[in-house]
Amino acid sequence: MAVKEESDVTEDWLLNDAKALGIIAQGVEIEHQTKVWSATRAMEAKGTLCDFFNRSTPRNRVVMTRRLHEFKMESGTSMAEHLDSIDELAVGLQTTGGPIDESRQHVVLLSSLPSE
Repeated sequence: MAVKEESDVTEDWLLNDAKALGIIAQGVEIEHQTKVWSATRAMEAKGTLCDFFNRSTPRNRVVMTRRLHEFKMESGTSMAEHLDSIDELAVGLQTTGGPIDESRQHVVLLSSLPSE
């Protein structure tokens, strides 16, 4: 995503950017809000959060792998929503450097379905 040139910044843009920054800050869990406190623009906050959560560390790979393998379909969730959630977890694991092939995704999907 391109960042606006300083000459292209308008009052409306600054207002919308401040709103976006507020939305980002509200969506961050309490223990991670310190990471976005110093951000003055929405893109800066987004970049900081992406850098932190998408780090390719062994701990992040373990956390993402555990989330994927412990994931279960919740009651009342449609199959489409469930598949989207599994895809999000798989992409999260891939961004941390954890490989996940198609057959492993199938195993995770089948094990996440309710027994009935």
